[in-house]
Amino acid sequence: MSLYALLSVPSTTTAPLLKKAYHRALLASHPDKHQGFSDAFIKLRKAWKILGDTEKREAYDKREITTSDEDSDNEDNRDRKGKRRKKYKEETEAEKMQRKQDLMEEIEKLKNEYVGKTE
Repeated sequence: MSLYALLSVPSTTTAPLLKKAYHRALLASHPDKHQGFSDAFIKLRKAWKILGDTEKREAYDKREITTSDEDSDNEDNRDRKGKRRKKYKEETEAEKMQRKQDLMEEIEKLKNEYVGKTE
């Protein structure tokens, strides 16, 4: 099945009409309405990643790329994103520890200033 058929539009459809068709189809198969992700929803998202990008759409129309090409690109991106997230999370944990230490030092400083003062 072609990506255009998933959206129920001809391959000559303009970008704005294509976007409308995508949104209409997406709402009809949205996980919030159907208790979880359906295959149709996932296929629509993949179709939009190709048809929503002008260069990828042209390549798809010329049969230079397929949906399986897009899937392999997504796996590569997931690997890179996972590594970035892990690095960010580690940096964030280090920052949290530093902030906690700074706050504890500030509390001790305030305690020392307060001791001995009368109200």
